[in-house]
Amino acid sequence: METWELNKEKKMVSLAGNDSSTIALGIYIFCVVIALIQVAYFLNFVIRRESVIDSKGLTSPFNVTLLGSILGIMLYSIFNILLIVLPASAIITHEVLRFLATISLVIMESSYMYYSYIRSKDVLRFHKPTLKMTQYLSVSAPVIFLFKIIASALFEFNSSPTSENRIVMKYLVIASLNLGGMLTSLFDTGLLISFIMYLRRTLNCGEIEEMKPEFRVIAWHGLVTCSICYLAVFDMSVVGLSIGFGGLALEDYSITALTAIFAWMMVMIMGVLIRMKVKLCEAKEDGKTHVVEEIKKRAKEAEESYVRQGNLSTQCKTVEVA
Repeated sequence: METWELNKEKKMVSLAGNDSSTIALGIYIFCVVIALIQVAYFLNFVIRRESVIDSKGLTSPFNVTLLGSILGIMLYSIFNILLIVLPASAIITHEVLRFLATISLVIMESSYMYYSYIRSKDVLRFHKPTLKMTQYLSVSAPVIFLFKIIASALFEFNSSPTSENRIVMKYLVIASLNLGGMLTSLFDTGLLISFIMYLRRTLNCGEIEEMKPEFRVIAWHGLVTCSICYLAVFDMSVVGLSIGFGGLALEDYSITALTAIFAWMMVMIMGVLIRMKVKLCEAKEDGKTHVVEEIKKRAKEAEESYVRQGNLSTQCKTVEVA
């Protein structure tokens, strides 16, 4: 306990002078810039292109949750930038910034999980066990995310920072991190199994009703996002274990670097999800074009058939007269 508290006192200064924190600062700034570009591209795409084929536009559950995910990781990066550049004695204390970062992280995690579920539900239905598992995890997720916020608040705003209670609060934070990581890992495992099973089924069997281009887009992009998410969960697990059993403080330089890498991986996931949205829109547009072309083709065939029947009738009458 004394060692941990001593480490905390040593770290309660601006972190900007350390090499690791400088690198972390650069990563966080990069994440904010990329997230801003993603938001601008996302809004432009939805308003100018997707609204043509989807009347709900920005208000659809898909767009609200995806936008919430991007804004969540952007705010998380901004608060961590302030943690690095501002001294502990600033008007906005490090405790407040860390708590706000936790809330931003919960917004991102909950939005990402809900978006992944509703977007992948059509693929999940081809594998009933994983569909049920992801449903249960989606229902239990708010409880775990609320626990993470409460644990963070108790730890950051404990009125007795030198008491034994603060150690208990620290382990509550670690437990909330691990529970959140387990939840996300199980959820992504369910998605991953469904995506692999679906792709194998369509490639091997080639059943026409399962070969919808939209489903294939979701499955392939889902494989990528789940893989990156596993790495992000591993990264945060290392953070939790380092704090709990490695004697490191939340303000330690290595912890700052690891959380920055986590933010970078989540920004990558948001990029993949935006690309998936574009590809899904293209698949829908191609589908509508195909339907229109099919209708025109059938109309032309019907017209030609009608003309042929008319010509045949005329020929028959000519023969009768003759």
